[in-house]
Amino acid sequence: MRVLILSAFMLLMGCATSKKQIAKMDSWINQPKSELLSTNGAPTRVVSDGLGGEILVYERMDVGGINGMTFSQTTFAEFYVNSSGIIYKWRRGSR
Repeated sequence: MRVLILSAFMLLMGCATSKKQIAKMDSWINQPKSELLSTNGAPTRVVSDGLGGEILVYERMDVGGINGMTFSQTTFAEFYVNSSGIIYKWRRGSR
């Protein structure tokens, strides 16, 4: 039962995104990739967006525990950059 409650709590916390966080992420739209890199450093990995651009992926592993149980969750932010080096979309989540 505790595992079920803990899993539900982690799911809800992972989905919680404040309006401030969304506004901050939205502010990157139409900004140059170089600005993102100078502010946040190198991404964890870079993959193709399938349209001639790329997706910059920033990942972070969070580890915690409660009542002797350990859990981990990876949170990520993806910035989609077009072939001209301009950010056109973002996405964030956890797994």
